[in-house]
Amino acid sequence: MIYTVKNEGKKYAYDSASGAVLALNNLQYKMMGAIVPPISPASLTSLRYELAKFDSNDISDAFDAIYELAQNGILYAEDDGVIRLMASGEYACPSEAVASALLAKAFEGKSEATFVTVDGDFSAAAKKAAETTGTKLT
Repeated sequence: MIYTVKNEGKKYAYDSASGAVLALNNLQYKMMGAIVPPISPASLTSLRYELAKFDSNDISDAFDAIYELAQNGILYAEDDGVIRLMASGEYACPSEAVASALLAKAFEGKSEATFVTVDGDFSAAAKKAAETTGTKLT
């Protein structure tokens, strides 16, 4: 599942299935909130009206980049119920504070969740987010 958040003046997208975190600009942030999965090339047509204040070429470029990430399993990954968060690599979460904000959204409304970090440790952020949302980590 894709979550978008604003934290410390920056915007991020988080895919809880792949664990990827991406810093977003204003157009990408608005686009991520408007895309309805499954993402396909036809999705761009439905976005043009909602994103009309942005330049058409910028919309196409931003969509192409997001679509490529989806095709590579980085965004809109198949959800198996496990909440993941990358701690290192190109799509890693930049800080414990951002991790906490993202995980709080991912855990919200769940009574129990399986959490896995990918190449690192954000377990403190996961524990805090789970505690805040009343979720039991498994």
